[in-house]
Amino acid sequence: MNSEVKKAILKGRWIPIVLAVITGAVFIAVMVVIRQGPDGEEGSEPALTVRTVETMTLPFTIHAKGFGVAQPAQSWRAVANVAGRIIYRNASLESGRIIDAGTLLLEIDSTRYELALASAEAEVEVTRTEIQQLDQERANTTALLELERERLALAERELDRARTLVQREALSATRYDEQARATLQQRQAVVALENQLRLIPSRLENLKARLSRSRTLVDQAQEDLKDTKIVAPYAVRIHESEVELHQQVGVGQSLV
Repeated sequence: MNSEVKKAILKGRWIPIVLAVITGAVFIAVMVVIRQGPDGEEGSEPALTVRTVETMTLPFTIHAKGFGVAQPAQSWRAVANVAGRIIYRNASLESGRIIDAGTLLLEIDSTRYELALASAEAEVEVTRTEIQQLDQERANTTALLELERERLALAERELDRARTLVQREALSATRYDEQARATLQQRQAVVALENQLRLIPSRLENLKARLSRSRTLVDQAQEDLKDTKIVAPYAVRIHESEVELHQQVGVGQSLV
């Protein structure tokens, strides 16, 4: 009987443990069921309100105000190197306007300078042609002189023969005089050609000097033609324009 009582007591010790486990499990299940997550969706950000304004590009002019004396770091003045009538004036050529480098500001009538250039170039070509002709004349004269010298040598021999015949009284004095005149004429022809050849070098130097002068005139005409256009050397702010369209300007006159 005692053994049965002990068994019953041992069995009764596990009852509180089992009850505690069951109670804990029920508590956890209830807490999971009644738990609520945070408001809103996970990872979302609050929306921002943005106001926009539509804009458009408008022209504007920069104005700078200051006190004191303002001086440019670099100044440039356009002066006419050639005379003539103004046939082009840039519309932006007004006081205070900024003009980019390389912009054509003024143009002077270039008609007379174009004609001068054409005339100088024509003179160069004419002089070149005369030099070529003189070279050909020297070659022709040299060849002709050789022939005339051969004829003179033949005439000299004929004159010597005639002199011998006259001494022997085998030839009349009249025939001797005729041969002497022919020989003299041949000598004159040779001397004339030799003098002509001697003059060719000086004539050639004269033509070369003329050619050099004509080339100088071409260069001068090209410079004058270039000076008819007044171009801004760099970006500049216009202070004052002293000429108007169709105005006649002279050499050395201030333009801009």
